[in-house]
Formats: sequence, C-alpha cells, structure tokens
Amino acid sequence: MSLRSNTAFIAATASIAIIASGCSDGASPAARSTPSSAAASTYDASSASDAEKWSEYQRLLEVRAVPADKFGTSREEAPGVAANLCDNSAEDMATYVQMREALHDDSSDFRVSKLEATAFTKAYCPQASSLLESAYLAAENAADEPVVADLEPADFKLGVKIKRRKCFGSAGCNVTYVIEPEYVGFADVSTGSYDITYEVSGVEDGPAVNTMTLEDGTMSFDSEESASTASSKAKLKAKVTDVSPTQ
Repeated sequence: MSLRSNTAFIAATASIAIIASGCSDGASPAARSTPSSAAASTYDASSASDAEKWSEYQRLLEVRAVPADKFGTSREEAPGVAANLCDNSAEDMATYVQMREALHDDSSDFRVSKLEATAFTKAYCPQASSLLESAYLAAENAADEPVVADLEPADFKLGVKIKRRKCFGSAGCNVTYVIEPEYVGFADVSTGSYDITYEVSGVEDGPAVNTMTLEDGTMSFDSEESASTASSKAKLKAKVTDVSPTQ
C-alpha cells in the first residue's frame, strides 16, 4: 500500500455617501466634544437634534476607542454624509464598503473604519446600521476566502524517478517509482486547494492514472507507485491531465 508521505514545497512563481477621513478642504476634523452623559438607552435618533446626534456619535467613537482625527467625520460634514448614507440601499452599502476597503488597505485600519462608520449610522440613522454591518461582514468574509487560481495541466511538469526495478527476462520487469512534480505556472498558489490528475505512460496495461494534491503551496503525492513494464528498456513518462479546485 502506498503512503502519501512526500511533500514538495513550491514557490508561487448610485449615489454613495463617503465618510471622509478628513475635511474636504484639507483641514482636520473638528475636535471631539465631550460625550453626553445621558445613557445610551435613552437616545432616540428619530427625535434627536443635530447637536444630540453629534454628541452621540462622539460618545460611540470614544467607547469604541476610534481616533476621530484619523477616521472621524467632521461636524460640518456630518449632515451631508447622513443625508446620503442613511438612504443607501443594500447594494449601495456594499459599494460604499468596497470603497472604504480600497481606502484602508491595511486590515486593522479597515476594522477601525468599520467601527467609525457603524458608530455614525447608529447615531444618525440606526435603521441603516444593519445594512452597513451586513456589507462589512460580507467584505470580511470575502477577504478570508482563499484565492483559487485558474490552473491548467501545462502549469505542471512531472518527472519519474525509478526507485527499484526487478526484471524476469522476456517476462518483463516490476518497477517501483515516484513522481517528481514541479509547478511552472505564474499564478499565486500559496492559498487554495487543488486535485491534480496525472498519468504515467510506458507501463503495461497503461497508462497508470493517479491523483496528487496541491494545498496552500504544498504538493502531496504517493511516496511510491508500482507497475510492470514489458522490458528493462521501457521508459516511464508522466504528465498532468487535469487540475481542479478541491470541492
């Protein structure tokens, strides 16, 4: 029985509201005012004044430890941002989050931008918070999914190494061999999982068909395979015939 013990490491040769990171004229966002001492449970955005909404937004930023000077919306911009953001559809929210993700390519900054944006909607339009949070969650889940490359058989080169051979004259030979795979493609295969089917020719009743795997940049295959050949001069050759993402 063959054991899958060999591994080969391979080198991966619409109106959308925008909560500004700063004021549009280049000035710094307004300094954070002292959060209201009123309990959050008594706050009602539907009846709150602009001043009360701003105070609640500042309170939430402080509770979430969000640096307002880097991520916060200025007091002057807040009414305009609310007028657009609060009426966004689910599709608009998804597009808005994509824009924020492009702006904050660092994952930690993106998480802080989520805390700031959801603090804004909770203070100015709680009815839009669930749409915004769902859009952020979808973006985070998409970022966690492994990238699956579109690989083809030509992206792999296979050699065959004979480990043992025992011949019986005109009756032929029994050989034990191992394949030597090499990734020669250009796509990044450091993430994702693939099943790679290959065949070995030169054997009796061949070709012999088997499968190896490629997962997160590491290739796994049988440490030994056995076959019979018509003579000692038979030359074994291997080639990949199919590559598909692991289901």
